[in-house]
Amino acid sequence: MSAPPTNAQVLYFHTALRIPGVLLVLELVELTVRAEPSHQTRADSSHHARGRGFTLLQLFGSTAPPEGKQRLNLHDGSPRSLLHPSLKNPIHYSGLLKALDGAHVDCTVRIHSALASALVPENVLLCGDEEMPGLDNPPSGGALLKPRALPPLPCSLSGVSVSLKPSMESFERHLLQRLNTDCQHTKQPGAEELARPVVIQERRLHVGVHNGWGFLERPQVLVLEVLPPTGSKNKDGVASLELGLRSSLQLSLPPHPAVVIVFMLEYVFSAPVGKETMRWTVECEDRLRDCFNCTLWDELCDHGDDINAITECITDYINFCCEIAVPSKMVRCFSNNKPWMNIEIKALLKEKKRAFLSRDKQALKEVQRRLRLSIRTAKARYKNRMEEQLSQQNVAGGLEEPEDHLGLQNTPCPACGGPPVG
Repeated sequence: MSAPPTNAQVLYFHTALRIPGVLLVLELVELTVRAEPSHQTRADSSHHARGRGFTLLQLFGSTAPPEGKQRLNLHDGSPRSLLHPSLKNPIHYSGLLKALDGAHVDCTVRIHSALASALVPENVLLCGDEEMPGLDNPPSGGALLKPRALPPLPCSLSGVSVSLKPSMESFERHLLQRLNTDCQHTKQPGAEELARPVVIQERRLHVGVHNGWGFLERPQVLVLEVLPPTGSKNKDGVASLELGLRSSLQLSLPPHPAVVIVFMLEYVFSAPVGKETMRWTVECEDRLRDCFNCTLWDELCDHGDDINAITECITDYINFCCEIAVPSKMVRCFSNNKPWMNIEIKALLKEKKRAFLSRDKQALKEVQRRLRLSIRTAKARYKNRMEEQLSQQNVAGGLEEPEDHLGLQNTPCPACGGPPVG
């Protein structure tokens, strides 16, 4: 960070919240150096900060942002006093807070349009001589006065793989156990009795270029695939699995030492949707028939000639008898996505729907072309993966990914406790 602002320091501020409630708090702080004994003298002497006053600057009014010179009176106390219940509207605080005689802050507010396209984070005060990674920093300083992005260097990442400790299988197994346990503890009263275990639907990798303040561009979202077992083995002698990308990744990096590539692993989970239905059996039909036979219909339908009242009464009674005579069961519904479906195709399908609803024929034609190309590529990638798994006589590895896409898992047979059938 740069030195603290002086009396003639230029400050830059960028925000997307152009509403009257956005205020800039300015506090005058006095720094004093704490005296240290001679035998405890350190190079970085500690400082003691003490507030001497504060003021507020309303950035956006009801019409337009304030521009030009302004004089703001300093008020005694700390900005924490704005949290008092009597100060519901901080804009009209002048009559409630004590002003310091002869103490004020002079400033000039200007709109800096060139800052909007710069790599500046929102809602952060920056000094004029602040060095922003990704921007050209001239020798005279003032990189934010006329921000100019450094020419990016194209780079390609290939062979990206993700290894989890102690192993991918152990990591994901413990992760699912914790999630399912947490779901059981947060189960609401009256929820269905059937357990709905959470399963892994997709593994994603977010890759973006970061300059320490934020991402220079929106991170790319890529779907990770389970790579074939390599020669490395865990402590049990079993070949460990890895997650990886089968294609290369293209990025643009500004030539700055503070610019780095950030990888974020994301798991997409799903749980089967439960639907309660009636379970019709021969026994429940007999119970329902007995219920109707012992009903006094003359007493139940004593509504005269009002056909609507009679219909409503009989319907409610039949539903009541079905609820007490017919048992219910919970049916689990799973997603039916194709095994080659990925996040890119889903996004294109949503984009196609938006183009269709907006009646933009040109945009719809372009989205359909991209969708056909993406589906063709996804099918070819899935075909190559299946052929590779079958050539290695690893049928289970080739079928593991479709199960994740469908939201299924290998649960034992409830009747015998053995492996699932089919």
